[in-house]
Amino acid sequence: MLLPILLISLFAGRQSSDIVRQNTQQTLRGLLEQSNQQLQGYVDEVEAVYSTVTLDTNLVDAIRLENTQSTVYERNMHLAYITKSLKNLCNGHAVLDNIVLYTPQGNILIASGNTTLPYREGLPAYSWFDVLERGALEQYTNDNFEMTMAQYPYPVKQQVYLNARRIYDYRDMRYLGVLVVTVRTDAFFAAVDRLPIPADSGVALLDREGALLYGRQLTPALQNTLQGDWQAAAGLDEYLAVGSERYFTVSQTLDTLGWQLVSVTPRSYIMGSANAVWAFSWRIAMIVALLCGLLVILLVKKLNQPIGRIADAITAFGEGRLDVRLPEEPYTEFRQVGQQFNCMAAQIDTLITTVRETEQEKQQLNMRMLEAQINPHFIYNTLDAVKWVAVMHGDRESARMITALVKLLRISVYTKSEFITVAEELEYLKNYLTLIELRYGTQIEFVYDVAEKALPCRTLKLVLQPIVENAIFHGLLGKIEHGVVTICYRADDCLCLTVQDNGIGCVSAEPQGKARERFSGIGLDNIDRRIKLWSGDAYGITMESQPGQGTRVTVRQPLQREGGAAC
Repeated sequence: MLLPILLISLFAGRQSSDIVRQNTQQTLRGLLEQSNQQLQGYVDEVEAVYSTVTLDTNLVDAIRLENTQSTVYERNMHLAYITKSLKNLCNGHAVLDNIVLYTPQGNILIASGNTTLPYREGLPAYSWFDVLERGALEQYTNDNFEMTMAQYPYPVKQQVYLNARRIYDYRDMRYLGVLVVTVRTDAFFAAVDRLPIPADSGVALLDREGALLYGRQLTPALQNTLQGDWQAAAGLDEYLAVGSERYFTVSQTLDTLGWQLVSVTPRSYIMGSANAVWAFSWRIAMIVALLCGLLVILLVKKLNQPIGRIADAITAFGEGRLDVRLPEEPYTEFRQVGQQFNCMAAQIDTLITTVRETEQEKQQLNMRMLEAQINPHFIYNTLDAVKWVAVMHGDRESARMITALVKLLRISVYTKSEFITVAEELEYLKNYLTLIELRYGTQIEFVYDVAEKALPCRTLKLVLQPIVENAIFHGLLGKIEHGVVTICYRADDCLCLTVQDNGIGCVSAEPQGKARERFSGIGLDNIDRRIKLWSGDAYGITMESQPGQGTRVTVRQPLQREGGAAC
């Protein structure tokens, strides 16, 4: 969890650095744009002076009539009016330093009389002034013109923005003279100085040639760098390297003057703000991680409760507590698991109960059969002794009859397994029929239709004999003249025994339940129950009977050989 938080924090720090840089850039560009507009306003005021002078018809007329009056008084009146107008115009624009008009007649009319010397003697000495007067040049501008002011006790050099141009009466394009307007560069510098830049930032004002006009909060090394090709040194990322410090630079070019305003902000200032944002984002990330951790712990604890209940229920169920059940859970997945567990537990409980009851019933049947074998065992030993007495006295029929009975009792007494082969079952039946023939002298015909592959198959013992006995005593003996019993064994999908007779069948007036009780008796019901107990409900006895058409009994058992292998 810490690695994603660290990556998120690093990403947030980088993003915050870019955001701070972009915000700083936008803020400084806005401030420089405001300063640019203010400085441009100063230039526009200079342009306004020329427009006012050339469009004031009274002032233009006074300039035209300066040398056309005959008297000195009138001439002086015009000069005084022109001087007053220029003075009012200069006072109306606080940023202006002076307005001076040089008339074609050589008069110099100055708005501010305190600084007349450089205008009377200094400016006319320059070559550009002579070019203007001769008309070879219409306008001259100097962004950083140096004027020497006669101030006590020593002359003072002063930098001004100077704009000089020829003016005309646009009514007839008559030349009126050269008008010079100056603005002290201190006014421009004051506008730059009022910029609300960050405390750690600096600002520089460069002229057209890149010379430093004004600098605020600039180190000497930074001043020297800015007067060179600083834009190439800054590169695309706008960071200017000066010594061991890097400065983020934002520049704005003044439209009319061509000057450049350059703001420089130490990278440490930007990174300090970014680090503050990064530290804040780191704290937020840690708080979020802590909350997520607590949420995960609570969620895991919440999820472990139903899991623990399920595990405890499974453990208890494995220890034999079959009545354990899971409560209804609030979550869908756990609720489904609980329902499936409860359903499985109920089915297992039912199955175990059924198996227990089945085993108990088997044990009861075995006990009854064991009890029933006590007397046959005694009878078997006694009859075997009687048989030899009969043999010694020459009674062959009695010996034959006793021998058949002894063989019947041998299977009942000495066969411990519940299963015997079909061949043994048929042999048992033939011994039984020998007794019936000797006793009743019956002429019943027995037909055997036994598949060869069925002979080695295992069958529950004492199944065939009770069915044939029922057919003899309930359907044939004493009821019809010639009876036929067909015994059929097949071993296809299952071991199928069919016993069919041509006896009287069931009486239609009797209910079906009574007919089954009459023909099958307790013996057939016991056989059916034994087959189902050992092989399942899919196997057992079915009987079909119609009055006067005989009875058909079918027994189905699973296919298996000695040792449990399939037939």
